[in-house]
Amino acid sequence: MLIAGASIAGPALAYWLDRYGWATTVVERAPEFRTGGQNIDVRGAAREVLRRAGIEDAVRAATTGELGTRFLSEHGKLIAEFPVQRSDTAGATAEVEILRGDLARILVDATAGRTEYRYGDEVTARRHRIGGRRDVREWAAGPLRPGRRGGRPAVIYPATRP
Repeated sequence: MLIAGASIAGPALAYWLDRYGWATTVVERAPEFRTGGQNIDVRGAAREVLRRAGIEDAVRAATTGELGTRFLSEHGKLIAEFPVQRSDTAGATAEVEILRGDLARILVDATAGRTEYRYGDEVTARRHRIGGRRDVREWAAGPLRPGRRGGRPAVIYPATRP
């Protein structure tokens, strides 16, 4: 399966597809893995996804250590405080907060050795031939040819399943 984008969604999709038997390749326009980015509050259903994926502990170990938010007067007097909420859904500040790049690294690491990541590359075309022939997907480095699990990445065509 060819996936465009190696931020959060691409590696997350690669993780779940790999888990269910699909061979995956992720292409990313950026020349290398991108670190940094904004904070991500992990709440509600997202916490359940982390649990089911088996990466909750890794995400918790990489949290920002957010303690909450405080508003102070110009003299340093506390005006308002929003402490971290231990709830999966409530509160202005989440207990599980992680930087975008850290979450992306956890997802990429979780697929290491099974998903091919191609940085500095991008999908340039998708062609469908009429008459029952298979799709051809191309990227800047050239056409991706169908492969087998455990070796080359697979291109999955509409009628093909793992």
